[in-house]
Formats: sequence, C-alpha cells, structure tokens
Amino acid sequence: MTALRRQSLDQDNPWPGLEPFDETDRDFFHGRSTESADLLSLVRRELLTVLFGRSGLGKTSLLKAGLFPLLRGEDYLPVYVRLDHADQAPPLRNQVLHELQVACEMARVQATLPATDEGLWSFFHRRDAEFWSRRNRPVTPVVVFDPFEEIFTVGQETDVSRERAAAFLAELADLVENRPPNVVRQALEADPTVARHYDFKRAAVRLVLSFREDFLAEMEGLKAPMPSLMYNRYRLLPMDGSQAYAVVTAAGGHLMDNEIARRILRLTWKNEPAPPVDTAEFPRMEIDPALLSVVCSELNHKRQLAKPPLQRITPALLEGADREILTGFYERGVAGLDPRVRGFVEDELITDRGYRDSHDLDDALSLPGITREALDALIQRRLLRVDERQHIRRLELTHDVLTRVVKESRDQRRAREAEAQAALAQQGAWLRQRRNRRNGLIALVGIVLIVGLAGLAGWYARARADYARERAEYARELAEDLVQFMVFDLRDKLAPIGRLDLMASVNAKVAEYYGKIGATNSPASENRRAASYSNQGDTLLALGKLAGARKAYEQSLAISERLAKGDPSNGGWQRDLSVIYRKLGEVDTGQGDLAAARGAYEGSLMISLRLARTDPSISVRQRDLSAAYSKLGDVDMAQGDLDAARKAYKQSLAIRERLVQADLSDRGWQRDLSESYVKLGDVGIAQGDFTAARGAYLQSLAIREQLTKADPSNNEWQRDLSETYVSLGDFGMLVHDLIEARKAYEQSLAISERLATTDPSNSQWQRDLSVAYNNVGDIGMFRHDFAAARTAYLQSLSIRERLANGDPSNAMAARLVGELRQAWRSERCRARSRRGAQGLRAEPGNSRALGQGRSEQQPVAARLVGGLLHAGLHPHSARSVRRGVSVSGERPSYQRTSNKAGPQQCRVESQSR
Repeated sequence: MTALRRQSLDQDNPWPGLEPFDETDRDFFHGRSTESADLLSLVRRELLTVLFGRSGLGKTSLLKAGLFPLLRGEDYLPVYVRLDHADQAPPLRNQVLHELQVACEMARVQATLPATDEGLWSFFHRRDAEFWSRRNRPVTPVVVFDPFEEIFTVGQETDVSRERAAAFLAELADLVENRPPNVVRQALEADPTVARHYDFKRAAVRLVLSFREDFLAEMEGLKAPMPSLMYNRYRLLPMDGSQAYAVVTAAGGHLMDNEIARRILRLTWKNEPAPPVDTAEFPRMEIDPALLSVVCSELNHKRQLAKPPLQRITPALLEGADREILTGFYERGVAGLDPRVRGFVEDELITDRGYRDSHDLDDALSLPGITREALDALIQRRLLRVDERQHIRRLELTHDVLTRVVKESRDQRRAREAEAQAALAQQGAWLRQRRNRRNGLIALVGIVLIVGLAGLAGWYARARADYARERAEYARELAEDLVQFMVFDLRDKLAPIGRLDLMASVNAKVAEYYGKIGATNSPASENRRAASYSNQGDTLLALGKLAGARKAYEQSLAISERLAKGDPSNGGWQRDLSVIYRKLGEVDTGQGDLAAARGAYEGSLMISLRLARTDPSISVRQRDLSAAYSKLGDVDMAQGDLDAARKAYKQSLAIRERLVQADLSDRGWQRDLSESYVKLGDVGIAQGDFTAARGAYLQSLAIREQLTKADPSNNEWQRDLSETYVSLGDFGMLVHDLIEARKAYEQSLAISERLATTDPSNSQWQRDLSVAYNNVGDIGMFRHDFAAARTAYLQSLSIRERLANGDPSNAMAARLVGELRQAWRSERCRARSRRGAQGLRAEPGNSRALGQGRSEQQPVAARLVGGLLHAGLHPHSARSVRRGVSVSGERPSYQRTSNKAGPQQCRVESQSR
C-alpha cells in the first residue's frame, strides 16, 4: 500500500488530509485568521519573528496559506526556505540566496543580485540592495525557515554538516543583531570609504524561524549570540471548537449540513460519532487540525466512492466512521516500514483490552527492527507522538480514536499466526496418516519415510515448545509491567501525603517475587528488576533508612551495570545507570562520606553529558544533566569550594531555565528551577553577596507559592515552601532583620507542625520540625527570651535524638545531635548569646549591622559558614535538614538541620575569637 498522495484542492476536495495547505490553497484555509493577522503584525514590528508549536498544529499551513497571502498584499515578498543539510548540498547561505532569487523571478520582482560568496549581512545591508514589484513599488523579502529545527537534527549528523550549521547560525545571528561580520570590519579598517556601500541602520529583509515546540531548549541555547530570539515570539495552540467548525463548514459547508458538521467535531474531539457538539462546548475543545483534516478528507473520499456518488456527506457515511475512516489512515501510517514496527505499535502501544498505552522511547529504540528513522516516519505521519510523563519521553498513539483500528489489526494478525500454527499441526497429522497407509511399501522406502517423518515430528515438537515458551515469557512480561506500573503509581500517590511507610510491605513482596525467579536471560525483565530495587531504595531513603537504601541501590546498580555494559548503545539503560550513581551519592552524602559522594556524582555526570550530547532534544536527559551539576555543586559547597559550587549551580540553573521556558505548564521543571534558586542563594550567603542571595530566595519563593496554591494537598510542595521560608529567615538573621526572620521562621514552623502531625512516622517531616524549633530558639536567643529559646532547643534536641537512635547509620544526624548537646551545655556560649541579644533588644527590628555597612555583616556570615563547614556540611544541607529524596528518584535530596545563630554558632564564634 502506498502513502496518501496530495491531491489538488477544489470545491469537491477542500481538505488536504495530512499534507499542509499551500499558498495556492488559501481559499480553502480556514480557522486561523486571528493567528495569521497576529503573525503579520509581528513581521511588521521586528526583523526576526519566531513561530513555534507542537507537531500537528499546522505551522507550515499557517505560514503558506495564512501569512504569505497577507504579506503579498502589503508589499512583502515571502521566501520559503527548507535548508538542505546533506554534505553534498550547496552552502546554506547560497541556498537562502538561491530561494530568494527564485521567489523574485516567480513574483516578477526586480532585485539586485548578491555578489559571489557575499555574506547575508553584507548583501541585505547594501545600499543598492533593492527589490521592486511589477507595480514599481519597493518590496521587502520575508525569508521563512521551516522547519528550522532540522539544523539541530540532520544538521548535526556529520562533521561537515555540524561545521556548516555552526557557521550559518553565526552568520544568521550577525544579520539578526546587526553585527557587521569580521570580513566587513576588516574591509572598513583597510578602507574606511567602504562604509559608503552599507546602510548600517537597517537590513532590507525580514526573517521568520518556524520550529517544533520540543526544540525550544535548543533555540534557547542560541539566545546569547541572538538575544532577539526571546522577544518577537508566537506560540501556535490547538484549535478550539469555533475554529474547527470554520474548518469544516467554511471549506465544505456545501458538502454537509450543520448537524453533520457538529458530529464531525464530536468524532474528532471525543471519538463519538454522536451526538453533535453544542456551541457551549466550543471554548473548551482542543482539536488537532491535522486529525480534523484527515477525518474530513476521508469522509469526503467515502462520499465520492459511493455508488452512485453522493452530493453531500450523509449520516449513513458517519456510521462506523470512528473505525472505517481511520483504518486507511493507519494502514498508510505503517506502509513501507519493517513489519516489526507494525508489531511494536500493536503489541506495545495498546493494552490487551484495547486501551491506549505508552512505551519508553529509549527502550523502544533497543528493540529489533525499531529505528529512529521508522519512529520519525510514524510521528511525521501523525500516527504516533512523543509525550513526557514523569520526565521520561514516551511514545503513544496520537489519539484514542486509533485504538480500535489498531486492536482490530492486531487481532487479525494474531489470528493469522494462530491459523499458521494450526496448519502446521494439521500438516503433521496428515503426514502421520500417510505414513500409516504406506506401511506396505518396500523396507527401504519405509525406513526413509519413517526417518523423515521423525525429523519433522521432532522439529514440530520443538516449534511447539518454543511457541509455548515465548507465550509464557510474553505473559510474564505483561504481568511484570503491570506490577511495576502499580507499584510506581502507588508510590507517587503516597509520597505527596507522606505515607511512604505503607510501601514497605509492597516492596517486600516485589523483592520476594524477583528473588524466587532469579536472574533471567531477558534484558527487559532484568531492567524491571533493577527498577524495583531502585524504587525500594527511594522509599527507604525518603524514610531516612540509609543502610537499607544503600543495599537496595547496590542491587539495582549491579544489574544496571551489567545491562549497560552488554549494550552501550541503549540510551535507556545508560540513563538508568546514571540515575543509580546519583542515588548512591545521596546515600553517601547522608552518611557523611563526601569523597564517595563526589565519585558517584561524577560518574553520573559523565554519563549524563554523553547522553545529552547524543540527542539534545530529549528533555529528560537535559534534566538529568542539570541534576548532576547540582549534586556536584553540593559537594563543592560541603568542601568549601564556593566558586566551584556557584559555577556548578549556574550550569544546572541554565538548563532548568531552558526546560521551563520550553513548557511553562510542567510543574516538575518549575520545582527544579526553584531549588536551583535556593542553592544559588546559599552560595550568595556563603560568599557574603547578600543582595544576590535575597533575590534568589525570593525567586524561589514566588515559584513555590504558585505551586502550593495550584495544589495545596501536595505535601512535598508544602515542604519546598517551608524550606524557602527557612532560607529567608536565615537571611534575616544574618542581616539582623529579626522581624522578617521571625515571620519567615514562624511560617516554616506552621507548615512543619502540620506535616509532622499528619504522619509522626515520617522521619523527613520530623527533621523539618526539629529545624523549625531550632530556628525559633535562635530568635528567642537574639530577643533575650531565654526561657522560650531553651524550650524550643530542647524540643529540637528531643526529635534529633529520636531520629539518631532510630537510624544509627546516619552519621549526619548523630554528629548534629552531639554538637547541639555540646553547644547547649556551654554556659560561655549562652552568656555570649545573651550579650548579643541585649544589644538588639531595644528594637527587635533594629539592624545595627546594616547601619554600619558590610564590615559588620561579613563576620556574621563568615561565622555561620565556618560553623557549617566545621560540622562537615555545606550551608545548603547543614543549616537545616534540607530536602529529602523524591520518591521518583529524579529529584535531588538533601538533609537539613539548623545551627545558625543559636548555641552552636556561639560555640564556633568563641573558638574563632
């Protein structure tokens, strides 16, 4: 079966199916008038316009059939450019100038031709670079690069294409930002009169970059040489009901009545041929224009093939449309591909009962017959899409409407396979009967026949055994997939409410199962076994049971190392290994072994860097890389290398900012970004840069307040918010702003008390409450309220002793308990704290140090950081039992305790003096 061919649009065929609309189809292009006008305004306003949106929303159609006609009506000359990145193709600059020349010839525009090898900036800034229309009016070329994301894909495949792409991007940046290139500057230095040939204030061109939304991160990476990328931007969204209704009726209203049109919208939106949608539903509808065009064109095709041909689309044509219309679409989607690709779609992307399922992208690429080219073909044909779930890129069908046709195809294929097996069995039975009838033949013929039949019977028996074994393995894989999904789903539901303790028995059962079956020859099964151990470690680490977490992680590590070594090209297994290294580093940090933690984090970073460079478009790999940088920054902070820590945190922050900009709705990325701000604030305090520290904390606070407002029931986000209040309270203590410090600490205490009361067995929340009491004690000391301070400190100490006794392997908790006891017993420390508090007692908000400038503030910060480093901890983790590990295993983890302005700080201060 061949792929669907593009037919010319006319009144009898007004929809192009999956093909984009062309400029000649503008009379049939509807539903995007607002977007077309908006794009025109952007092109008028700036030299560069950026258009982005996810695949399938019709960016090319919007440009060619929506924007181009409007440009021509306003003396602009649209020039469509799709760059050819093949090594043997002409230079990219020459391709642009060639398409410009062709566009001028077709529109009969008189233009100045560029000189040989002339750069883009030189040509478009020449004073004689003029373009005149047939009406003798000046026109401005609008060069549209679509799809521009290919410069990051096929443009990076070879050394030659990478060099050409880099050179072209630099040249494009010079043109956009109006920077004369080196060759022009050198010419001006040699001969200043050359300046008369150029107009330095303007360029005789407009540019449009159009790309898929999942390449925003790569585009963000170009903002340093091309800042204009950030300003004149337009995001294309799915159609709402009103726009989709216009697509159906304005182009094909003569082919159907109003009820049929509304039933088509229902079919495309909800996969329900009836009832017709109501106008009130239009605002909340989100419809993929490509899918809508397929449904309309297929219905119209059925109308034309009817005997006799119908004048209009009738209700009868819609009967069974939810199946029949998309059958042809599915068949064309898999046409020309390896049959194993079709098997993958049918066996992995829908469940046995026919519901839509998903599959890890990296894991899919490790399967026989599944190549990136095949998956790209399925995506381009709108059969599959890539979705991000729990920060892992997964493949799935583009719409639920496809599940039934895919299931029918799978059932038919399996029926054929069963018939083939039955035919094989029947053939064996026939041969046995024939042998019995021929037993009167001569002995030699009988012996030969018996030997041949015996061999055939043996082969048949082996085939049956192999088939039974394959079916058993298939059933086991389905069961393991189901168990893994249920366990991880349960964990993700228990974590936000702080009931991970309930996972202990579940994880024990899963471990018992894998212990009974032992190691297998199935890499997929072994990978699931490693994931189960990792999940068990996540739960134990979140509960503060470091020894148990280490054992589970080491079991997962052994399997992951074996899988990664067996297939170094499998990106999914390499990523699993990177994540396990990072988790082991978290355990090492919790146990106070910073040298081991650094080694583990560096191993994670090495793998993450390699994976991120291999395919920069995979956002989860970028997120892994940001986490690796962040973890190394933690170790640098703990070891006192503040400059290295700031650099690592900045690298992590840059990646997370790009991810957030790529998808502003992803709350997980926003949470990561808020954490980076907290860490940069900690570095700022440690280096005495209080202005930068406060600004970073406030940025984190803004994000976390927004997250908790969006979902107040998420206790993890509540803990994040409490953490930021503690950071702001720490800042207030350092600058002697006791009013703000007290306010922030009390807000943190309120959250911690609420969480700790909800689940007294949650060790993380108990640590947080210990921190909150300790902070309140600090405020009491500085306000000369020693009775309240002593009560708060003793409450904090009681919690810490209980935690330390509950997990003797937690070296951090034990050390902090010992230092808190020693500090509390120090009368000298109490006296010094009392004298310090008396100096500030007259006015709680009095900032004596602020009035004297930074010279008085710096010793306070230095004493704070010195005390933290003396404890063997960095400020981010030691000032309070910071973040605990997220059960997803993707979030960084920190242990937090506070020793800032209370007794321990006084002890360190007395030693330093």
